Amino acid sequence: MAKISDLQEKLALKKDDEIGTVKSAAQKEIKTFSSLLKNTCKNAFAPKKIQAAVKRVALEDDRSKSLIIFGLPETEENLDAKVSGIFLGHLNEKPKILRCKRVGKDTSERVRPVKFILSSSDQARTILSKTKLLRHVEGFSSVYITPDRSAAD
Repeated sequence: MAKISDLQEKLALKKDDEIGTVKSAAQKEIKTFSSLLKNTCKNAFAPKKIQAAVKRVALEDDRSKSLIIFGLPETEENLDAKVSGIFLGHLNEKPKILRCKRVGKDTSERVRPVKFILSSSDQARTILSKTKLLRHVEGFSSVYITPDRSAAD
């Protein structure tokens, strides 16, 4: 009987020792994982990365409201009025134009494109869907309206 009791005590001690070893290893791994996760999250949510992401989204939103007109002759006429007249007279649209300007260097060799920004991207999509109508209008067959794209696009 004494031998069985001794064996039970040794088994209990061995069991406690193994449980302690497993707990220690698990705690060590949890600490390692925790520090790894903390560093990863710190890098993922760094203020500079968040600012860059917000800036990228804002730029994409701004570009979705912008269109470019190619082939519109340069005149002394008010550019906003001229662009609004094209939209209303030939495309039957009256979008709200926030800004309108020619882009590029002023040279007599070529006609500079006109960039205009509308109040919504829905207006820009509507105008783009109707640009085919300009090809059939006398004096506007070489005028093209395209979305504003970045150099990377």
